[in-house]
Amino acid sequence: MILLSHLESRPSLELTARVDYTFPLTRRLADALRPALALPGYSRPDPETIALAVARHRVAPLLHYARSLTDDTLDPVQVGRLEELKRINLRRSMRQKAAASQLSARLRTLGIAAVVVKGSKLGEILYGEEGRRHSKDVDILVEASAMVEVLNMVAAYGYRTKQRDAVNPEHAMRILRYHHEVSVIDPRLSVEIELHSRLLSRPPSGWSDACFFSAPLDLQSPEYVLYLLLHGARSNWMRLNWLCDLVRIAQLTPRDVRATVIDMADAYDCSSALLASFHLAHAIWPEDFAEAWIDGLAPKSERTRAERHLRVFLRELLRESPRSPFERLARRVEMVRDIPLCGTSYPPRLRAVWDQNALWWLRKNH
Repeated sequence: MILLSHLESRPSLELTARVDYTFPLTRRLADALRPALALPGYSRPDPETIALAVARHRVAPLLHYARSLTDDTLDPVQVGRLEELKRINLRRSMRQKAAASQLSARLRTLGIAAVVVKGSKLGEILYGEEGRRHSKDVDILVEASAMVEVLNMVAAYGYRTKQRDAVNPEHAMRILRYHHEVSVIDPRLSVEIELHSRLLSRPPSGWSDACFFSAPLDLQSPEYVLYLLLHGARSNWMRLNWLCDLVRIAQLTPRDVRATVIDMADAYDCSSALLASFHLAHAIWPEDFAEAWIDGLAPKSERTRAERHLRVFLRELLRESPRSPFERLARRVEMVRDIPLCGTSYPPRLRAVWDQNALWWLRKNH
């Protein structure tokens, strides 16, 4: 049983949540990552911890970096394993960067606005080197009005679907009726590229992606910082790699940008979700990096909503096995629903069921 009562040491740190999980292995991995997050302390990774880093949390490159910052004399076999994982990720990052550059150039030739979000660049922003952050794909935001032209272009250049079939622009556009992104595979580099018609699956009222095409995407941009936080929260912080990003965002975001992000979160009514996000990080690494964020978000949040988010975040982070077929079905028919990040309103149930199942059928019948 986890009781987050250690958060009660400050007036603004009073959020509590009871969760029927223990997480010794996840805790060991989190402690092994501390040097890479500029946090004190270190726990030597063992084979079980390294396996968890690779298979579940996608933090093997960061684990290698963390160990390199210590004088730990790790077993040579494990050192070799981490070195190889770092090399694999670095090669992946280089291929992703090349694929993103090539596709971006082709889009510019057509006069289509596009911007790469997250990916290898985020590794450099947060950890000082592209190869220290695992990224399984490249995310490119393109003008929604130009998506048909974009899909025709990638089809003409021989990009494939994730199932290695030829891209069918009409089928992809049908998917985009129910989802905010569609994946294609670079035919030469075998890199997965997610083409986004919008950044958030359910953007709050007043949200606009327009600024992402003109402003630099770094921690000087409040819109970009808020997007990164909402992206992690939308995924329920189910992997430590996203939670590590949250720690670095908390540490590196300038004070004035942080204040603007907190005000924007209030305007979009997502303060409770963000408050729960920083409490989650504080529960895993009980240091003071989250205090300024929690102090700013707490007065603008609803305790009950934040506690609900925190319970879900903890459950998904500590989940030891994939969702069962029954749970996947329950989510597809809206018996189980994610808590809204922004506001309290769920989409109409019948429309949500239709959208979920239409998307499932389109992906299955590609």
